[in-house]
Amino acid sequence: MKNRTIVFTIVLLILNSIIVFSDFLNLKTIIKYDGFKYPIATTRTMDNIFALDMKTKYIYRFSLDGSLEMKFGGPDSFKLPVDIESDGLNNIYVLDSHNNDVKKFDVNGMFKGISAQDLYYPSDIYRGDQGRFYIADYGKQKVKVYDSFFNLEEEIDCIDENDKKYNPTACAGSDNKVYISDWDSNKINVYSIKGVFIESIAPDEKNSFYKVEGIIPHPDGYLTALDWGNSQIKVFDEKHKLVEIKGGFSRSNDGLKYPSDIKKYDETIIVTDSLNKRIKLYSINVNPAPRINITNIRVPVFPILDIFFKANFDSFDPASIELYLNGNLMKIKETDERERRVRVDFPKELVNRQVDFYGYYNYNGKKILFEKKIKLEEY
Repeated sequence: MKNRTIVFTIVLLILNSIIVFSDFLNLKTIIKYDGFKYPIATTRTMDNIFALDMKTKYIYRFSLDGSLEMKFGGPDSFKLPVDIESDGLNNIYVLDSHNNDVKKFDVNGMFKGISAQDLYYPSDIYRGDQGRFYIADYGKQKVKVYDSFFNLEEEIDCIDENDKKYNPTACAGSDNKVYISDWDSNKINVYSIKGVFIESIAPDEKNSFYKVEGIIPHPDGYLTALDWGNSQIKVFDEKHKLVEIKGGFSRSNDGLKYPSDIKKYDETIIVTDSLNKRIKLYSINVNPAPRINITNIRVPVFPILDIFFKANFDSFDPASIELYLNGNLMKIKETDERERRVRVDFPKELVNRQVDFYGYYNYNGKKILFEKKIKLEEY
């Protein structure tokens, strides 16, 4: 190894931190009602939960503890109601896919007029931050963005990164970004509020989407997607890494069967579990999971490696790390708490080969896993 320089190159990065310290979503309430035929969407106001049944065409108003209070609407009001939303001011909006409009009601079922028209088989309505409403206009291959009074602000053409048009099935908006579900490609496409394509979000093939029916962007960068075909709720972190899956095709309390709608109210997620004929409410854990990343690796003098870490909690101490290389526990020669660094020797026989660094950190009795694949090349 004399007179040779070892150049460090990262060739693959995976799962820098994959253990979620506590669940992002926790089931807290299940609402069941014998009169449900096919509940398809829900929304919530300060005092009530409203469930829309696509078959009966009624809207059912429940108290927050799940007691039925009244119903309104019905076959004389709608042709094919597919979604429901509220505005925070005790008004309810119903999206009718065959009447191609949005009807407005107060919380007591009084009809208050048409809020939006000029739609073509719309599939989803969502109220985001700043009071905006977003409608997935399936037939026109657009998402329409309205202000809080339903004045049209923007029309976003559903065109993916390959300039292919698609029909949107779900949409949402937050922080001047618009999220749109593409059923054909099983992706969530992200646009600016002006309709400029930014990126696509999709899990790996093992956990791939199968028809996304709802999207919830969170202020901390997390994203919740309702995967209709897999009967799952999928949670992504701020880097769009899949960190949690809830549900699975089942009648059990933890399961879902073709859920068709997801909404958010404060720190509660509301899911319409359609084939199980029930509404499920999940609390959101607003405390971020502790995470550790390997941010850099340097070679001061071969075979010494300095490995640098970043953690999202102040108590991180690199001396408490268990570090493995290709499954073998490494001996840590030195640690630096200020630099968040550990020093190890790298085996000479692994130069020019892809290797797997991973390790564990004990945080309040639970282990956080971090991992990084690298390759050391010599010149």
